[in-house]
Amino acid sequence: MTILRAALIPVVLLSYVLLAVPAEWLAARRPPSARGWLSPSLARLLLALLRIRVEASGLDALRAGTLVVANHVSWIDILVIASLRPVRFLAKAEVGAWPIVAAIARAQGAIFVDRARRRSILPANAAIRRALAAGDVVVVFPEGTTGPGDGVLPFRSSHLQPACDAPRGTRRVAALALRYDDPRAAWVGDATLPPHLWEMLRAPRSVCRLVFAAPRELAPACCRKRLARQMQDEVARRLTMLERRSVSPSPSRSSPPPCPS
Repeated sequence: MTILRAALIPVVLLSYVLLAVPAEWLAARRPPSARGWLSPSLARLLLALLRIRVEASGLDALRAGTLVVANHVSWIDILVIASLRPVRFLAKAEVGAWPIVAAIARAQGAIFVDRARRRSILPANAAIRRALAAGDVVVVFPEGTTGPGDGVLPFRSSHLQPACDAPRGTRRVAALALRYDDPRAAWVGDATLPPHLWEMLRAPRSVCRLVFAAPRELAPACCRKRLARQMQDEVARRLTMLERRSVSPSPSRSSPPPCPS
């Protein structure tokens, strides 16, 4: 069964590129409320092949025009978050060169940034601002890299600036903590994708749990560095909460209580 599921993954991805990418490309030029659920459907199918179940609480945080700030554990994070609703991700420029994956990322409206070139921050932030103003949900991973999943690396503030500069009504951020019950899901260090994908295909069924904080409306001209510290603290608190739960709750659509400012 592992080999069969492994064989189905490229078939699913190629089918998506050939059939769904054109539809996603057209949908991306329509208002967010008119876009389909092709991307979440793809993510859910791939997660099913990986036998990873998603449990999420606080989904009301995924409001139009919200910048979601999350910890980063694995390439699987993209599938987990995308399975909830259509969102746009800030992605590293290298992803734009990966066959098939690049086509899917572009069709889903990914915003690319070259982390090795500081000059690429400004155009990426401008794209994030436009996306928020259009009502998109944009997801950023301020750690800038993946971590082991048992804590939070320092948050970089560069890509939080668009939320401070966004038009009134879209100056909104929400913290997101995600944690896998299988530590093998972490994709860190010099790990390459094919061996890690094979390891996850061989792993037993597992769960990824997500907790969204209540969205926070930002004041005009807010300080992005202070915001980065606040978001890091919110994510860290929710990670601790997830780690302490001996029995996880059922998926819920109610938001957890907001953190104090």
